[in-house]
Amino acid sequence: MKQTIAIFALTALIIAGIVYPAAAELPAAADENLRSLPIMSGGRVRTFDAFARDVVHEITGERRWNGEDPLETVMRWISDSEAAYTEEMFPLMHEPLREAVGWATSSTLFSMDELVSNQTLVSIAEQSQVAQSAGADMTVEQGKAAQVFNRVSVLHGILTGRDLRLVPAEGDDPSWRSITDVMADSTAPGATVALAWSGLLEAYKRGNVEMVETSARVLHNELLAWHGDELETKRLNTELLYRQVDPWVIAKWLYVAAILFAIAGTMIRLRWVDIAPRLLLIAGFLVHTVGLALRWYIAQRAPWSNMYESLITIAWGVVVFGLFNYRGLNSKIVAASAAFVGFSSLFIASQNYLDPGIEPLVPALQSYWLNIHVIVILLGYASATLAAVFGHVWLVNDTFRPTQAKRLLGGIYNAIYKMVQLSVLFLIVGILLGSVWAHSAWGRYWGWDPKETWALLTWIYYLGLIHAGYAGRLRERGMAVATVIGFLLVLMTYYGVNYFLAGLHTYASGSSVEVPTSVIVFVSLEVLFLLAYGFHRYTKTRG
Repeated sequence: MKQTIAIFALTALIIAGIVYPAAAELPAAADENLRSLPIMSGGRVRTFDAFARDVVHEITGERRWNGEDPLETVMRWISDSEAAYTEEMFPLMHEPLREAVGWATSSTLFSMDELVSNQTLVSIAEQSQVAQSAGADMTVEQGKAAQVFNRVSVLHGILTGRDLRLVPAEGDDPSWRSITDVMADSTAPGATVALAWSGLLEAYKRGNVEMVETSARVLHNELLAWHGDELETKRLNTELLYRQVDPWVIAKWLYVAAILFAIAGTMIRLRWVDIAPRLLLIAGFLVHTVGLALRWYIAQRAPWSNMYESLITIAWGVVVFGLFNYRGLNSKIVAASAAFVGFSSLFIASQNYLDPGIEPLVPALQSYWLNIHVIVILLGYASATLAAVFGHVWLVNDTFRPTQAKRLLGGIYNAIYKMVQLSVLFLIVGILLGSVWAHSAWGRYWGWDPKETWALLTWIYYLGLIHAGYAGRLRERGMAVATVIGFLLVLMTYYGVNYFLAGLHTYASGSSVEVPTSVIVFVSLEVLFLLAYGFHRYTKTRG
């Protein structure tokens, strides 16, 4: 009974971990009116709440600046631009660049005034523009300088009102007018909007709560009336809900709960504890699916067009495969393995270096082939990822309890082999679909682009595993080791090629890129894991 109570308490703590940020300090009515304001940004209409979240992340590199609600942050910047110019909010983490511009300091945050007044930094940024115009590769320092001045440009556009495009243009013009344009035109129909906006900023700066509420309400009503029936309020309200609820946080903690119950199931012999990991995995999968569906609806496109979206889609694919039944393998192990990938992927996706914003597709990706080709390839990566996790589980069990887990090892091997087969199937179908898309887009089926080449190498590798396993050349131990090594190949194909090899599929063109420390650490740990297992086998056979 005590164990059951402890598990319930643990579950309560996990659910309590799904804590949403505190409400903004704006008055409730003003907060609601401002968050739902439509604004044109990045080529699409989004809520002001989404706009605030996106620009805060783009400028500071943080999802929340100093723990403040993004809406509060943006309103504070706009209402007091002089203070915003001197606020140290721009990250410059690259130490060689700081030293090159004469900032021999441990500080990594700088203000706009500091950045634009440093002539050496400005010169390096200008060199990056020259290199880009000439089609030459930028150095790491030039790329970092260009990046920080892109952040500066975003803040400048907000403070000047240039990028606050709240007012729809007249006639058939699809572009929207900035609040600055409206305020400068005394004859514009938006005079009331301009007045309400000015009153809002002044009241916010002075802390006049009543005036803030009144101005926000007038601004909201006037803009909605201006838009008339042309505004897709349902889609905007959905985005507002999506951003505030954050389904990824819920899914992430459900996956954690599945892992913890799977661990508890090894110590507690209760029926409901045995089935809890699978039920929690299903619950996480449902929330995960809802999150992807909401992004699809909001963006009006498939939600796997960038690194952030592809990562959460791969995690979704792993969880799908984790719902399968595997002969000879306990469902708790499968659920824990899939939940581990689901949690890890969503945790990585929540880090500041990945942008969660929802942006329109670039013209090159505006094709129905995106919906088909990319998801098939990502499912191939997902099956290879789960195979690698099963490989780790096999090697750990073989190390610490080879006799007791002999039957279990056979079940894990069957699961590994099934995932390898699925990976081969999805990868070759994805490659073939990609070649058709390439012919449609570029006039050729195959061009040995880095992404194409590495995808082919990955498929050949896993196809080789199937043949070696079928022929008996690769037994259970060898297959487990091979899937762990294979995941490093998948990591290079999925992530490395995108950033470190220039090509039509990648982001590497035009600049030198540093290998992130987290990637170096992960690869090093995997190598050490394999070396430790090899040493264990060597000492065991010699002993």
